[in-house]
Amino acid sequence: MTSLLTLFVHACILIGVNSMLQPKRVKDTYENSCLHNAVFNFNSSSTNYLEPKCQTLFMDKYTEMKNFLNYTDMQMNYLYSLERAVLRKYEKKQNGRHKRQTGMMARQECRTLSDGARGALFGAIVDLKTPTGGMSRYDTIAGMHSFAAYRYAHLGPSFLGWHRVYLIMYEEALQEIRSDVVLCYWDSTLDFLMPGSTQRFTVAFSADLFGNGRGNVINGAFANWQLPGGGTLRRNIAADRFPGPPPSLTRPGIVDLIATDPSITSHTQIVRGGTGFTDPDTGRVHTWEQEHDNTHVWVGEIMQDVVAAPGDPVFFFHHTFIDYGWELFRQKINPNGNIDLRNDYPNVGGFHAPDAPMFGFQGITNRDGYSDEYTRMYAPHPTCSNGCGGSTQFLYCPDGGPMANPNRRCISRDINSDLVPAAAVAPAAAMQAMASGPEATMARFGPAATMGMFGPAATRAGFSPAATMSMFGPAASRALFGPAAMTRAVPAVGSARVSVEATDAVAVRSALSEPPPPVSGISFESSFSDSRL
Repeated sequence: MTSLLTLFVHACILIGVNSMLQPKRVKDTYENSCLHNAVFNFNSSSTNYLEPKCQTLFMDKYTEMKNFLNYTDMQMNYLYSLERAVLRKYEKKQNGRHKRQTGMMARQECRTLSDGARGALFGAIVDLKTPTGGMSRYDTIAGMHSFAAYRYAHLGPSFLGWHRVYLIMYEEALQEIRSDVVLCYWDSTLDFLMPGSTQRFTVAFSADLFGNGRGNVINGAFANWQLPGGGTLRRNIAADRFPGPPPSLTRPGIVDLIATDPSITSHTQIVRGGTGFTDPDTGRVHTWEQEHDNTHVWVGEIMQDVVAAPGDPVFFFHHTFIDYGWELFRQKINPNGNIDLRNDYPNVGGFHAPDAPMFGFQGITNRDGYSDEYTRMYAPHPTCSNGCGGSTQFLYCPDGGPMANPNRRCISRDINSDLVPAAAVAPAAAMQAMASGPEATMARFGPAATMGMFGPAATRAGFSPAATMSMFGPAASRALFGPAAMTRAVPAVGSARVSVEATDAVAVRSALSEPPPPVSGISFESSFSDSRL
Protein backbone atom coordinates (compact mmCIF):
# COMPACT_ATOMS: atom_id res chain seq x y z
CA MET A 1 0.00 0.00 0.00
CA THR A 2 2.83 2.34 0.93
CA SER A 3 4.66 1.65 -2.32
CA LEU A 4 1.50 2.33 -4.36
CA LEU A 5 1.00 5.60 -2.50
CA THR A 6 4.64 6.54 -3.13
CA LEU A 7 4.26 5.82 -6.83
CA PHE A 8 1.08 7.90 -6.95
CA VAL A 9 2.81 10.84 -5.24
CA HIS A 10 5.78 10.60 -7.62
CA ALA A 11 3.46 10.51 -10.63
CA CYS A 12 1.64 13.61 -9.40
CA ILE A 13 4.94 15.42 -8.92
CA LEU A 14 6.08 14.52 -12.43
CA ILE A 15 2.79 15.66 -13.92
CA GLY A 16 3.02 18.91 -11.99
CA VAL A 17 6.60 19.56 -13.04
CA ASN A 18 5.74 18.79 -16.66
CA SER A 19 2.78 21.18 -16.46
CA MET A 20 5.05 23.93 -15.18
CA LEU A 21 7.64 23.29 -17.87
CA GLN A 22 5.14 23.17 -20.72
CA PRO A 23 4.54 26.94 -20.94
CA LYS A 24 8.34 27.51 -20.99
CA ARG A 25 8.76 24.98 -23.80
CA VAL A 26 6.04 26.70 -25.81
CA LYS A 27 7.66 30.07 -25.15
CA ASP A 28 11.13 28.77 -26.14
CA THR A 29 9.70 27.27 -29.32
CA TYR A 30 8.02 30.54 -30.26
CA GLU A 31 11.11 32.63 -29.50
CA ASN A 32 13.42 30.36 -31.46
CA SER A 33 11.06 30.31 -34.44
CA CYS A 34 10.60 34.08 -34.31
CA LEU A 35 14.32 34.84 -34.09
CA HIS A 36 15.17 32.36 -36.81
CA ASN A 37 12.61 33.93 -39.15
CA ALA A 38 13.82 37.43 -38.24
CA VAL A 39 17.41 36.62 -39.17
CA PHE A 40 16.65 34.41 -42.17
CA ASN A 41 14.67 37.28 -43.73
CA PHE A 42 16.70 40.08 -42.18
CA ASN A 43 16.11 43.52 -43.65
CA SER A 44 18.28 46.29 -42.26
CA SER A 45 15.75 49.00 -43.12
CA SER A 46 12.55 47.48 -41.72
CA THR A 47 11.12 44.79 -39.45
CA ASN A 48 7.63 44.99 -40.98
CA TYR A 49 8.02 41.46 -42.29
CA LEU A 50 7.57 40.27 -38.69
CA GLU A 51 4.37 40.15 -36.70
CA PRO A 52 4.24 42.79 -33.91
CA LYS A 53 5.07 40.38 -31.07
CA CYS A 54 8.07 39.02 -32.95
CA GLN A 55 9.18 42.52 -33.94
CA THR A 56 9.36 43.48 -30.28
CA LEU A 57 11.24 40.31 -29.33
CA PHE A 58 13.76 40.66 -32.15
CA MET A 59 14.43 44.35 -31.48
CA ASP A 60 14.92 43.59 -27.79
CA LYS A 61 17.55 40.97 -28.71
CA TYR A 62 19.10 43.32 -31.28
CA THR A 63 19.41 46.11 -28.71
CA GLU A 64 20.73 43.77 -26.04
CA MET A 65 23.47 42.47 -28.31
CA LYS A 66 24.30 45.94 -29.62
CA ASN A 67 24.78 47.18 -26.05
CA PHE A 68 26.79 44.12 -25.02
CA LEU A 69 29.21 44.59 -27.91
CA ASN A 70 29.07 48.41 -27.91
CA TYR A 71 28.51 48.30 -31.67
CA THR A 72 27.02 50.74 -34.14
CA ASP A 73 23.97 49.94 -36.25
CA MET A 74 26.32 49.58 -39.21
CA GLN A 75 28.22 46.84 -37.43
CA MET A 76 25.04 45.11 -36.27
CA ASN A 77 23.57 45.17 -39.77
CA TYR A 78 26.77 43.65 -41.12
CA LEU A 79 26.69 40.80 -38.61
CA TYR A 80 23.02 40.04 -39.23
CA SER A 81 23.57 40.09 -42.98
CA LEU A 82 26.35 37.53 -42.55
CA GLU A 83 24.19 35.31 -40.35
CA ARG A 84 21.37 35.58 -42.89
CA ALA A 85 23.77 34.44 -45.64
CA VAL A 86 24.97 31.54 -43.46
CA LEU A 87 21.43 30.36 -42.69
CA ARG A 88 20.40 30.48 -46.33
CA LYS A 89 23.52 28.69 -47.52
CA TYR A 90 23.75 25.95 -44.90
CA GLU A 91 20.18 25.15 -43.98
CA LYS A 92 19.54 22.50 -46.59
CA LYS A 93 17.44 19.43 -45.96
CA GLN A 94 16.74 16.37 -48.00
CA ASN A 95 13.71 14.21 -47.10
CA GLY A 96 13.57 16.00 -43.78
CA ARG A 97 17.03 14.75 -42.78
CA HIS A 98 20.09 16.89 -42.31
CA LYS A 99 23.02 15.99 -44.50
CA ARG A 100 26.64 17.00 -44.57
CA GLN A 101 27.59 19.80 -46.93
CA THR A 102 28.94 18.72 -50.29
CA GLY A 103 30.14 20.63 -53.31
CA MET A 104 32.40 22.91 -51.25
CA MET A 105 36.18 22.94 -51.34
CA ALA A 106 37.68 21.03 -48.43
CA ARG A 107 39.54 22.88 -45.73
CA GLN A 108 43.15 21.69 -45.55
CA GLU A 109 46.22 22.21 -43.40
CA CYS A 110 47.63 25.69 -44.05
CA ARG A 111 51.09 24.40 -44.95
CA THR A 112 49.65 22.19 -47.70
CA LEU A 113 48.00 25.03 -49.61
CA SER A 114 49.59 26.11 -52.85
CA ASP A 115 51.35 29.46 -52.73
CA GLY A 116 48.53 30.91 -54.82
CA ALA A 117 45.72 29.55 -52.62
CA ARG A 118 47.46 30.64 -49.44
CA GLY A 119 48.15 34.08 -50.88
CA ALA A 120 44.51 34.46 -51.91
CA LEU A 121 43.27 33.46 -48.44
CA PHE A 122 45.71 35.69 -46.56
CA GLY A 123 44.99 38.54 -48.96
CA ALA A 124 41.25 38.22 -48.33
CA ILE A 125 41.91 38.35 -44.57
CA VAL A 126 43.94 41.55 -45.00
CA ASP A 127 41.15 43.04 -47.14
CA LEU A 128 38.60 42.08 -44.48
CA LYS A 129 40.72 43.90 -41.92
CA THR A 130 40.98 47.09 -43.98
CA PRO A 131 38.33 49.62 -42.88
CA THR A 132 35.55 50.43 -45.32
CA GLY A 133 33.16 53.22 -44.51
CA GLY A 134 34.90 53.63 -41.16
CA MET A 135 34.34 49.98 -40.15
CA SER A 136 36.75 47.05 -40.15
CA ARG A 137 34.74 43.96 -40.99
CA TYR A 138 37.43 41.75 -39.46
CA ASP A 139 37.38 43.64 -36.17
CA THR A 140 33.58 43.56 -36.13
CA ILE A 141 33.59 39.76 -36.40
CA ALA A 142 36.48 39.42 -33.94
CA GLY A 143 34.62 41.56 -31.41
CA MET A 144 31.82 39.00 -31.21
CA HIS A 145 34.20 36.85 -29.15
CA SER A 146 33.53 39.27 -26.33
CA PHE A 147 33.29 39.09 -22.57
CA ALA A 148 29.53 38.70 -22.99
CA ALA A 149 30.05 35.76 -25.37
CA TYR A 150 32.56 34.11 -23.01
CA ARG A 151 29.86 32.58 -20.83
CA TYR A 152 27.92 31.27 -23.82
CA ALA A 153 30.81 30.02 -25.96
CA HIS A 154 33.18 28.52 -23.39
CA LEU A 155 33.14 26.23 -20.36
CA GLY A 156 30.36 24.02 -21.72
CA PRO A 157 29.08 21.90 -24.61
CA SER A 158 28.17 24.90 -26.80
CA PHE A 159 31.89 25.64 -27.14
CA LEU A 160 32.03 23.27 -30.13
CA GLY A 161 28.92 24.42 -31.98
CA TRP A 162 29.35 28.12 -31.25
CA HIS A 163 32.86 28.22 -32.65
CA ARG A 164 31.83 26.11 -35.65
CA VAL A 165 29.16 28.66 -36.60
CA TYR A 166 31.59 31.49 -35.82
CA LEU A 167 34.12 30.02 -38.27
CA ILE A 168 31.43 29.67 -40.93
CA MET A 169 30.44 33.33 -40.52
CA TYR A 170 34.10 34.36 -40.81
CA GLU A 171 34.56 32.17 -43.89
CA GLU A 172 31.39 33.63 -45.42
CA ALA A 173 32.81 37.13 -44.94
CA LEU A 174 36.03 36.10 -46.68
CA GLN A 175 34.12 34.52 -49.55
CA GLU A 176 32.23 37.75 -50.08
CA ILE A 177 35.64 39.21 -50.91
CA ARG A 178 36.98 36.19 -52.85
CA SER A 179 34.58 33.38 -53.64
CA ASP A 180 37.40 30.88 -54.25
CA VAL A 181 38.91 30.93 -50.75
CA VAL A 182 38.24 28.58 -47.86
CA LEU A 183 39.71 28.53 -44.38
CA CYS A 184 42.75 26.39 -43.68
CA TYR A 185 43.61 24.74 -40.39
CA TRP A 186 46.83 24.93 -38.39
CA ASP A 187 47.54 21.38 -37.21
CA SER A 188 49.72 22.26 -34.24
CA THR A 189 50.40 18.57 -33.50
CA LEU A 190 52.89 18.77 -36.39
CA ASP A 191 54.77 21.45 -34.45
CA PHE A 192 54.41 19.58 -31.15
CA LEU A 193 56.31 16.69 -32.77
CA MET A 194 59.34 18.87 -33.53
CA PRO A 195 62.31 17.49 -31.56
CA GLY A 196 63.56 19.04 -28.36
CA SER A 197 62.94 22.73 -27.93
CA THR A 198 62.93 23.51 -31.66
CA GLN A 199 59.23 24.45 -31.70
CA ARG A 200 60.15 28.11 -31.42
CA PHE A 201 61.80 27.80 -34.86
CA THR A 202 58.75 26.31 -36.60
CA VAL A 203 58.26 27.48 -40.15
CA ALA A 204 54.59 28.13 -39.27
CA PHE A 205 55.69 31.32 -37.54
CA SER A 206 57.79 32.86 -40.28
CA ALA A 207 57.32 35.34 -43.10
CA ASP A 208 56.24 32.46 -45.36
CA LEU A 209 53.17 31.64 -43.26
CA PHE A 210 51.72 33.33 -40.15
CA GLY A 211 54.50 35.86 -39.55
CA ASN A 212 57.18 35.89 -36.87
CA GLY A 213 56.37 34.42 -33.48
CA ARG A 214 57.98 36.71 -30.89
CA GLY A 215 57.43 40.40 -30.35
CA ASN A 216 55.44 42.54 -32.74
CA VAL A 217 54.52 40.79 -35.99
CA ILE A 218 56.82 42.53 -38.46
CA ASN A 219 56.81 40.16 -41.45
CA GLY A 220 54.43 38.01 -43.46
CA ALA A 221 50.93 38.84 -44.65
CA PHE A 222 49.87 40.13 -41.22
CA ALA A 223 52.84 42.41 -40.61
CA ASN A 224 52.07 45.58 -38.62
CA TRP A 225 48.52 44.31 -37.97
CA GLN A 226 46.79 46.86 -35.77
CA LEU A 227 44.58 45.68 -32.92
CA PRO A 228 41.12 47.17 -32.29
CA GLY A 229 42.05 48.50 -28.86
CA GLY A 230 45.33 49.97 -30.09
CA GLY A 231 48.82 48.61 -30.58
CA THR A 232 50.41 46.14 -32.96
CA LEU A 233 49.72 42.40 -33.01
CA ARG A 234 52.35 40.62 -30.91
CA ARG A 235 53.15 37.05 -29.98
CA ASN A 236 55.46 35.14 -27.66
CA ILE A 237 55.48 31.56 -28.89
CA ALA A 238 56.95 28.57 -27.03
CA ALA A 239 58.10 30.61 -24.04
CA ASP A 240 57.87 30.09 -20.31
CA ARG A 241 54.76 31.69 -18.83
CA PHE A 242 56.45 32.83 -15.61
CA PRO A 243 55.42 32.19 -12.88
CA GLY A 244 53.36 29.40 -14.48
CA PRO A 245 54.67 26.24 -16.11
CA PRO A 246 55.70 25.99 -19.78
CA PRO A 247 52.75 25.71 -22.19
CA SER A 248 52.06 23.00 -24.75
CA LEU A 249 50.74 22.67 -28.26
CA THR A 250 47.92 20.28 -29.15
CA ARG A 251 49.08 16.73 -28.46
CA PRO A 252 48.71 14.09 -31.17
CA GLY A 253 47.71 11.49 -28.61
CA ILE A 254 44.68 13.52 -27.52
CA VAL A 255 43.51 14.02 -31.10
CA ASP A 256 43.87 10.29 -31.78
CA LEU A 257 42.08 9.45 -28.54
CA ILE A 258 38.88 11.32 -29.33
CA ALA A 259 39.06 10.33 -33.01
CA THR A 260 39.59 6.58 -32.58
CA ASP A 261 39.02 5.37 -29.00
CA PRO A 262 35.93 3.10 -29.20
CA SER A 263 35.00 3.83 -25.58
CA ILE A 264 34.50 7.58 -26.24
CA THR A 265 31.18 7.62 -28.06
CA SER A 266 29.20 10.56 -26.69
CA HIS A 267 29.67 14.31 -26.67
CA THR A 268 29.31 14.35 -22.91
CA GLN A 269 32.68 12.56 -22.80
CA ILE A 270 34.60 15.30 -24.61
CA VAL A 271 33.02 18.58 -23.41
CA ARG A 272 33.11 20.62 -20.25
CA GLY A 273 29.98 20.11 -18.22
CA GLY A 274 30.08 16.40 -19.04
CA THR A 275 32.08 13.47 -17.74
CA GLY A 276 35.20 14.12 -19.79
CA PHE A 277 37.85 11.50 -20.52
CA THR A 278 41.11 10.56 -18.82
CA ASP A 279 44.17 12.42 -20.05
CA PRO A 280 46.73 9.65 -20.67
CA ASP A 281 49.62 12.00 -19.84
CA THR A 282 48.30 13.41 -16.56
CA GLY A 283 45.64 10.95 -15.37
CA ARG A 284 43.25 13.86 -14.87
CA VAL A 285 39.81 14.37 -16.37
CA HIS A 286 40.20 16.22 -19.65
CA THR A 287 38.13 17.70 -22.49
CA TRP A 288 38.70 18.80 -26.06
CA GLU A 289 38.06 22.40 -24.99
CA GLN A 290 40.83 22.19 -22.39
CA GLU A 291 43.23 20.77 -24.96
CA HIS A 292 42.35 23.70 -27.19
CA ASP A 293 43.33 26.10 -24.40
CA ASN A 294 46.93 24.86 -24.44
CA THR A 295 47.73 26.21 -27.90
CA HIS A 296 46.28 29.62 -27.02
CA VAL A 297 48.77 29.80 -24.15
CA TRP A 298 51.64 28.53 -26.34
CA VAL A 299 51.15 31.35 -28.87
CA GLY A 300 50.88 33.85 -26.02
CA GLU A 301 50.12 37.55 -25.87
CA ILE A 302 46.59 38.36 -27.09
CA MET A 303 46.03 34.74 -28.15
CA GLN A 304 46.20 33.87 -24.45
CA ASP A 305 43.48 36.40 -23.64
CA VAL A 306 39.98 34.95 -24.05
CA VAL A 307 38.37 38.15 -25.33
CA ALA A 308 41.20 39.59 -27.43
CA ALA A 309 42.35 36.30 -29.03
CA PRO A 310 40.51 36.68 -32.39
CA GLY A 311 42.54 39.83 -32.99
CA ASP A 312 45.29 37.46 -34.14
CA PRO A 313 44.40 35.74 -37.45
CA VAL A 314 46.08 32.61 -36.05
CA PHE A 315 43.01 32.28 -33.81
CA PHE A 316 40.88 31.23 -36.77
CA PHE A 317 43.48 28.78 -38.12
CA HIS A 318 43.75 27.20 -34.67
CA HIS A 319 39.99 26.97 -34.23
CA THR A 320 39.57 25.47 -37.67
CA PHE A 321 41.86 22.66 -36.46
CA ILE A 322 39.81 22.28 -33.28
CA ASP A 323 36.74 21.97 -35.50
CA TYR A 324 38.57 19.38 -37.63
CA GLY A 325 39.34 17.33 -34.51
CA TRP A 326 35.68 17.52 -33.52
CA GLU A 327 34.68 16.38 -36.99
CA LEU A 328 36.94 13.32 -36.68
CA PHE A 329 35.04 12.45 -33.48
CA ARG A 330 31.67 13.00 -35.16
CA GLN A 331 32.59 10.74 -38.06
CA LYS A 332 33.67 8.07 -35.60
CA ILE A 333 30.34 8.02 -33.78
CA ASN A 334 28.24 8.61 -36.91
CA PRO A 335 30.14 6.97 -39.78
CA ASN A 336 27.10 6.67 -42.06
CA GLY A 337 25.83 10.18 -41.40
CA ASN A 338 22.34 8.89 -40.59
CA ILE A 339 22.17 10.05 -36.95
CA ASP A 340 20.99 13.52 -35.99
CA LEU A 341 23.77 14.50 -33.59
CA ARG A 342 21.69 17.35 -32.22
CA ASN A 343 20.14 14.62 -30.08
CA ASP A 344 23.57 13.93 -28.56
CA TYR A 345 23.85 17.48 -27.24
CA PRO A 346 24.40 17.17 -23.46
CA ASN A 347 21.41 17.99 -21.28
CA VAL A 348 22.73 20.95 -19.31
CA GLY A 349 21.18 24.20 -18.14
CA GLY A 350 22.09 27.87 -18.14
CA PHE A 351 23.86 29.54 -21.04
CA HIS A 352 24.68 26.17 -22.61
CA ALA A 353 21.15 24.76 -22.47
CA PRO A 354 20.27 22.87 -25.68
CA ASP A 355 17.51 25.21 -26.84
CA ALA A 356 19.06 28.48 -25.70
CA PRO A 357 19.91 30.85 -28.58
CA MET A 358 23.62 31.11 -29.37
CA PHE A 359 24.98 34.47 -28.33
CA GLY A 360 25.46 36.56 -31.46
CA PHE A 361 23.55 34.08 -33.63
CA GLN A 362 19.95 34.72 -32.69
CA GLY A 363 18.57 32.47 -35.42
CA ILE A 364 20.48 29.40 -34.15
CA THR A 365 20.19 27.43 -30.91
CA ASN A 366 23.02 25.68 -29.08
CA ARG A 367 21.62 22.32 -30.15
CA ASP A 368 21.55 23.44 -33.80
CA GLY A 369 25.31 23.90 -33.66
CA TYR A 370 25.66 20.10 -33.52
CA SER A 371 23.67 19.65 -36.73
CA ASP A 372 25.34 18.30 -39.86
CA GLU A 373 23.99 21.40 -41.61
CA TYR A 374 27.04 23.29 -40.38
CA THR A 375 29.60 20.56 -41.03
CA ARG A 376 32.42 21.45 -43.41
CA MET A 377 34.54 19.05 -45.45
CA TYR A 378 38.16 18.58 -44.41
CA ALA A 379 41.21 17.20 -46.15
CA PRO A 380 43.03 14.69 -43.92
CA HIS A 381 45.88 15.99 -41.79
CA PRO A 382 49.35 15.53 -43.33
CA THR A 383 50.79 12.05 -42.81
CA CYS A 384 53.62 10.10 -44.37
CA SER A 385 51.17 7.97 -46.31
CA ASN A 386 49.55 10.98 -48.02
CA GLY A 387 52.88 12.60 -48.81
CA CYS A 388 52.56 15.24 -46.12
CA GLY A 389 49.58 16.64 -47.99
CA GLY A 390 51.86 17.44 -50.91
CA SER A 391 53.95 19.90 -48.89
CA THR A 392 57.67 19.19 -48.84
CA GLN A 393 58.56 22.85 -48.46
CA PHE A 394 57.14 23.14 -44.95
CA LEU A 395 56.71 19.53 -43.74
CA TYR A 396 58.70 16.31 -43.75
CA CYS A 397 58.15 12.65 -42.96
CA PRO A 398 60.38 11.47 -40.09
CA ASP A 399 62.78 8.63 -40.86
CA GLY A 400 61.95 6.59 -37.78
CA GLY A 401 58.82 4.55 -37.19
CA PRO A 402 56.91 2.03 -39.27
CA MET A 403 56.69 3.34 -42.82
CA ALA A 404 53.43 1.48 -43.37
CA ASN A 405 51.68 3.23 -40.50
CA PRO A 406 49.17 5.56 -42.21
CA ASN A 407 48.66 7.50 -38.98
CA ARG A 408 52.29 8.59 -38.71
CA ARG A 409 52.16 12.36 -38.86
CA CYS A 410 54.50 14.58 -40.76
CA ILE A 411 56.52 17.14 -38.80
CA SER A 412 56.92 20.86 -39.33
CA ARG A 413 60.24 22.02 -40.69
CA ASP A 414 62.27 24.50 -38.68
CA ILE A 415 63.96 27.64 -39.91
CA ASN A 416 67.27 29.27 -39.07
CA SER A 417 66.54 32.61 -40.68
CA ASP A 418 63.62 34.94 -41.35
CA LEU A 419 62.88 38.27 -42.98
CA VAL A 420 63.21 41.68 -41.32
CA PRO A 421 61.70 44.57 -43.31
CA ALA A 422 63.77 47.75 -43.35
CA ALA A 423 60.80 49.66 -41.94
CA ALA A 424 60.80 47.48 -38.82
CA VAL A 425 64.36 48.40 -37.78
CA ALA A 426 64.70 51.01 -35.06
CA PRO A 427 66.42 54.37 -35.66
CA ALA A 428 70.21 54.49 -35.51
CA ALA A 429 70.33 55.86 -31.98
CA ALA A 430 68.26 53.00 -30.63
CA MET A 431 70.41 50.56 -32.60
CA GLN A 432 73.57 52.00 -31.05
CA ALA A 433 72.15 51.39 -27.58
CA MET A 434 71.44 47.82 -28.59
CA ALA A 435 74.90 47.42 -30.08
CA SER A 436 76.64 48.08 -26.76
CA GLY A 437 76.19 44.45 -25.79
CA PRO A 438 74.19 42.14 -23.50
CA GLU A 439 74.39 44.40 -20.48
CA ALA A 440 72.61 47.25 -22.25
CA THR A 441 70.20 44.75 -23.73
CA MET A 442 69.28 43.42 -20.30
CA ALA A 443 68.77 46.96 -19.07
CA ARG A 444 66.31 47.53 -21.90
CA PHE A 445 64.65 44.13 -22.08
CA GLY A 446 65.34 42.60 -18.66
CA PRO A 447 63.04 41.97 -15.67
CA ALA A 448 62.61 45.54 -14.47
CA ALA A 449 62.07 47.05 -17.89
CA THR A 450 59.76 44.31 -19.06
CA MET A 451 57.66 44.33 -15.91
CA GLY A 452 57.52 48.10 -16.03
CA MET A 453 56.36 48.14 -19.64
CA PHE A 454 53.84 45.34 -19.42
CA GLY A 455 52.73 45.03 -15.80
CA PRO A 456 51.65 41.84 -13.99
CA ALA A 457 48.43 41.27 -15.97
CA ALA A 458 50.08 41.66 -19.34
CA THR A 459 53.01 39.53 -18.20
CA ARG A 460 50.62 36.65 -17.56
CA ALA A 461 49.35 37.02 -21.08
CA GLY A 462 52.73 37.44 -22.73
CA PHE A 463 56.37 38.28 -22.06
CA SER A 464 57.61 36.95 -18.73
CA PRO A 465 59.67 39.15 -16.42
CA ALA A 466 62.96 37.94 -17.96
CA ALA A 467 61.38 37.20 -21.27
CA THR A 468 63.44 38.72 -24.00
CA MET A 469 66.87 37.70 -22.77
CA SER A 470 65.97 34.30 -21.35
CA MET A 471 64.42 33.26 -24.62
CA PHE A 472 67.72 33.83 -26.47
CA GLY A 473 70.23 32.67 -23.84
CA PRO A 474 73.57 34.26 -22.88
CA ALA A 475 75.57 32.61 -25.65
CA ALA A 476 73.33 34.00 -28.34
CA SER A 477 73.07 37.48 -26.87
CA ARG A 478 76.48 38.83 -27.92
CA ALA A 479 76.15 37.53 -31.45
CA LEU A 480 72.58 38.71 -31.55
CA PHE A 481 72.97 42.23 -30.16
CA GLY A 482 76.60 43.07 -30.95
CA PRO A 483 77.59 45.64 -33.60
CA ALA A 484 78.19 43.10 -36.33
CA ALA A 485 74.84 41.46 -35.83
CA MET A 486 73.02 44.76 -35.87
CA THR A 487 74.78 45.78 -39.08
CA ARG A 488 73.56 42.59 -40.71
CA ALA A 489 70.03 43.24 -39.44
CA VAL A 490 69.71 46.69 -41.03
CA PRO A 491 69.15 46.53 -44.76
CA ALA A 492 69.22 49.82 -46.66
CA VAL A 493 66.06 49.01 -48.56
CA GLY A 494 63.45 46.24 -48.69
CA SER A 495 63.98 43.26 -46.38
CA ALA A 496 66.97 41.29 -45.15
CA ARG A 497 67.13 37.62 -44.29
CA VAL A 498 68.74 37.31 -40.87
CA SER A 499 68.80 34.76 -38.07
CA VAL A 500 65.56 33.97 -36.24
CA GLU A 501 67.12 35.42 -33.10
CA ALA A 502 67.88 38.68 -34.88
CA THR A 503 64.33 38.80 -36.25
CA ASP A 504 63.05 38.25 -32.71
CA ALA A 505 65.28 41.04 -31.43
CA VAL A 506 63.89 43.60 -33.86
CA ALA A 507 60.31 42.44 -33.24
CA VAL A 508 60.64 42.47 -29.46
CA ARG A 509 62.26 45.90 -29.54
CA SER A 510 59.31 47.07 -31.59
CA ALA A 511 56.91 45.63 -29.00
CA LEU A 512 58.68 47.33 -26.13
CA SER A 513 58.55 50.68 -27.92
CA GLU A 514 54.77 50.94 -27.61
CA PRO A 515 52.21 50.36 -24.84
CA PRO A 516 50.89 46.82 -24.54
CA PRO A 517 47.53 46.10 -26.16
CA PRO A 518 44.59 46.06 -23.74
CA VAL A 519 43.52 42.65 -22.48
CA SER A 520 40.44 41.48 -20.59
CA GLY A 521 42.27 39.74 -17.76
CA ILE A 522 40.54 36.43 -18.56
CA SER A 523 43.31 34.13 -19.71
CA PHE A 524 43.34 30.63 -21.13
CA GLU A 525 45.24 28.23 -18.90
CA SER A 526 47.38 25.25 -19.81
CA SER A 527 46.25 21.81 -18.70
CA PHE A 528 49.53 20.21 -19.77
CA SER A 529 53.11 21.46 -19.66
CA ASP A 530 55.66 20.56 -22.31
CA SER A 531 58.87 20.15 -20.30
CA ARG A 532 60.97 20.44 -23.48
CA LEU A 533 60.25 24.17 -23.51
